[in-house]
Amino acid sequence: MEIGGYKIVDPITKPELANLGLIISELLKYIFVIAGLILFFLLVTKGLQYLTSGGDPKKVEGAKQGLTAALIGFLIIFISYWLIQIAEFVLHIDILGTL
Repeated sequence: MEIGGYKIVDPITKPELANLGLIISELLKYIFVIAGLILFFLLVTKGLQYLTSGGDPKKVEGAKQGLTAALIGFLIIFISYWLIQIAEFVLHIDILGTL
């Protein structure tokens, strides 16, 4: 069914997409991959910015702040992934499709 150019999922023909929790579980798989790619991109670009700063204190500080932010973001992603894994194990629910 289409409404205003948007395809609407029919819960009768696609019951696996009818539940908001299932949709979020499916999206989490891709969100972790995208976050990892963004982290890699930030580490490479800020590392190159640091290497090519030429000793300019403003550029060095900007690169350090970017690297720090990227590593903090990685830590948040890493902890959230393992919290989901622990929740799956303790609650016996399938969040990321690993059970």
